[in-house]
Amino acid sequence: TALWCNQQYIYYVYTELQNGGVVCGSPETIAYPYDNTAPNSVLIQDVSVIDGNHIQLQFNSINDSFITKYLIYQSINHGAYQLIDSVKQSSNPVLTYIKSTNTLTDTFSFKIITKDTCGNLSTPSSMHRTIHLGGKALDDSSLLTWSQYVGFTVNTYTIQTRTKKTNWTDTYTGISSSTTSYIAPGSCLDSFYYRIKAIQNGGNNS
Repeated sequence: TALWCNQQYIYYVYTELQNGGVVCGSPETIAYPYDNTAPNSVLIQDVSVIDGNHIQLQFNSINDSFITKYLIYQSINHGAYQLIDSVKQSSNPVLTYIKSTNTLTDTFSFKIITKDTCGNLSTPSSMHRTIHLGGKALDDSSLLTWSQYVGFTVNTYTIQTRTKKTNWTDTYTGISSSTTSYIAPGSCLDSFYYRIKAIQNGGNNS
């Protein structure tokens, strides 16, 4: 039977006769089970910049009742990783974490470490890094440049556009995974907004 770590368990041993009677019992024994086996690492599905102030992480939870939380580590502009928050264990197969931060000027990388009831820590998950998109106005066009998504194998990129009068649309699709710039045609008579989406090989978008 699985026992909870670092909790007190009291045991007695009794001698039982063939007729069902009890002769005597032993003194009590107190035990505190422990475990030093590291839990499994999580799989991050994707990391997405939602808007200028929020980043969303999605990752798979681990079906293990001894896991207590998932520790979120962040790196800004390829710097050292810092523990920024944690997500409690849940029965939901996919967990979501929203980070509030200024996403317009920096690039963010994330790793997750699993923690169990004994305090054991997993090895860090694979790293996922957000796309940082920049733009420059040209004559009747816009020069878009971006950093590549890191964390899953990118199949293609899609550039989404909107104006003040329209909603987001997948305007330029099938852009090579090795491409990091694009000149999007436009008009000086309107304002254009852009965002870029990484399409995983047979999987998620970011």
